[in-house]
Amino acid sequence: MNTIVLLTDFSDPARHAFEALLTVAKQTYIQRVIIYHSYGYTTHHVHPVGGVMIPPPPMLPDAKETADTKTKLRLMQEELLNISPTTQVRSWDDQLLVEDALHEITQSTPVDLVIMGIQGADDNGQNSIGTIPNSLIQMHAYNIMLVPSMRQSFSIKQALLAVDLDSLQDRLPVDTIYHLQDIFKLQWHVVNVNLGKPVKADLVAANIISEQRYLHDTLDKLDPTYAYVADEDLVSGVTTYAALHNIDILVTVPRKLGFFASLFHSRSSKKLALHTNIPILMLVK
Repeated sequence: MNTIVLLTDFSDPARHAFEALLTVAKQTYIQRVIIYHSYGYTTHHVHPVGGVMIPPPPMLPDAKETADTKTKLRLMQEELLNISPTTQVRSWDDQLLVEDALHEITQSTPVDLVIMGIQGADDNGQNSIGTIPNSLIQMHAYNIMLVPSMRQSFSIKQALLAVDLDSLQDRLPVDTIYHLQDIFKLQWHVVNVNLGKPVKADLVAANIISEQRYLHDTLDKLDPTYAYVADEDLVSGVTTYAALHNIDILVTVPRKLGFFASLFHSRSSKKLALHTNIPILMLVK
C-alpha cells in the first residue's frame, strides 16, 4: 500500500483509528503515512450573516495547544515507526477544513486510503456518525476506513463485501478488491443485500441476472462464500452475519445517491455506529 492518511483529533475514536492503522502496518508494508490534525474548521456548517451563508470563523490555536499537538503527533509517529520502521511517516497540522486539507494532500500525493474514527461527539460520542466522516462519505472521493470502538488487538483475515446488484458493474472497484486480496490474503464473504427487503420472484429481472453473472465472473477467483441477507432490518442482518462468521472488516461499495450513502446519514447510521465493532471499508471506483 502506497499512501494512507490518518485523521486524528486525539479523541478515543481517533485512537481506535490509529490502532487500526497499526494493525494494517503489522500485516503489510505501507510506503507512506500522513497523520493529519486540523485546528480550525471542522465542518462545512454555515450560518447566516446579512442574508449570506458563511462558515464560522476559524478557531486559532494558541502556542500551548500547538506545542501539545506537535508532541502528540511526534509520539504517534514514533509508535508507528516502532512497528513499521521503513514507512515514511509525516505529520501535518493546520487550520484548514479537513476536506480541504485532504484535497491539498492529494494534489501532490495520491492517497490510497483515509482512516478515521466513526463516532462523533454527539451524545458523548455514542450512537452517531461524526460530522467529518459523514461529509467525506458524501464526497465519494476517497477509499475510507471508518473505525468504531473496538478491541485493540485484532487482525484482518475475514472480509464481508456487502453489495446490492443495482448498477454494480459501474461501481465495483475490482482492481482495488484484488489488491486487498494480494495484501491481506483474505477469506471473502460476498453478501448480496437487497435493500433490506426479501426477494420477490417478479424482481428477478434480466438486469439483475446480468449483475449476478457479472458478480460471479468477477469475484469467483477469490473463492468467496456467497450469501444473501434479506432481513427487513439491514443493519441487524449484516451485523448478525458478521458476528456469526467472525468478520474482521466490512467492505462496501456505495453509490453517490444510493442505499449505502443514505445508510450513513439516516437513523440506521446511528444504529450501525452503535452496534458495529469492526472497521467499515468504503471503496470508490
